[in-house]
Amino acid sequence: MKRFINCAFKIIFSRTLFIILMILVQLAVLCFGFTKLGESFSYITEGMSLLGALLVIFIVNRDGAPEFKMTWCILICLLPVFGALIYLFVELNLGGIGLKARTYVRLKETEGLLFTTERTKEAVAESPADFRGFARYMEGTVGFPAYQGSEAVYYPSGEDKFKDLLEELKKAEKFIFLEYFIMERGIMWNAILDILKEKVKQGVEVRVMYDGMCSILLLPYGYPKELQKYGIKAKMFAPIRPFLSTNQNNRDHRKIVVIDGKVAFTGGVNLADEYINEKEVYGHWKDTAVKITGEAVRSFTVMYLQMWHVSENGAADEYEKYLQNIVFDKPLKDDGFVIPYGEMPTV
Repeated sequence: MKRFINCAFKIIFSRTLFIILMILVQLAVLCFGFTKLGESFSYITEGMSLLGALLVIFIVNRDGAPEFKMTWCILICLLPVFGALIYLFVELNLGGIGLKARTYVRLKETEGLLFTTERTKEAVAESPADFRGFARYMEGTVGFPAYQGSEAVYYPSGEDKFKDLLEELKKAEKFIFLEYFIMERGIMWNAILDILKEKVKQGVEVRVMYDGMCSILLLPYGYPKELQKYGIKAKMFAPIRPFLSTNQNNRDHRKIVVIDGKVAFTGGVNLADEYINEKEVYGHWKDTAVKITGEAVRSFTVMYLQMWHVSENGAADEYEKYLQNIVFDKPLKDDGFVIPYGEMPTV
């Protein structure tokens, strides 16, 4: 039954089905036009054909991969009525524009929350010229400062990260933030979820955010509501709504965990069993990760909250709540400079 449901979702959300539906709609419109509109329908088709020709000229002359340009040109030529409309629907990407606009608001309201301390500024000024220029660019232009007083642990595989992640989650006292591109129920996620449930009972705030693409094959569409029953704040980023939204290609590929503002994990390891080699998909899975402890976690906290509030309003007063009163249990060794950064779309 599960395999049947997965196949059904795959078909429903596929581009092939979308094209087939557009062809059927076009045939229906053609039939209606010939029978009801008579001679006036020819002006509509001629107008659409002219629009299609102009778009083909535009596509051929714009920058981009030849294979994509050829695909669009063929589609527009095959579907003279709707080919142009399909192209405009995808390229205008009105949903993506709205998403970028909300992201820009989040970026503006967090200006000033990330900064380099005077001690670190002095150390950067004394560093080699190539790093000094890079650090100044990252803070002055991109908005992500350099930090000292932070430890970094490198994990060569998902299995190594997973073991440490479970231990750090168990230590949480205030909050746990998780943001992932892929989440799937199995050994890895179930073990994490058990800890999250227990932490909620202890009064720890837990937030889980994952990309909406997971709803196609990996998780039920209503899975956030299931997590909310345990007291976990949960949401999908950019939920997939077939044929109704245009932001299908605006995805959240981040893999971030923030614990109490003290510890953060990031890297290429998602929350699915193939990433810890408990399930074989394409042979042995090799992805790396890193754990950061110390002042640099501040940037991860802000980045997480920015993305969390992309779909919400009234977040401006919330950031400081999670950036204050961060006290580390022991002195941290200084592993040099750490510059956590992320890329967010801007208008």
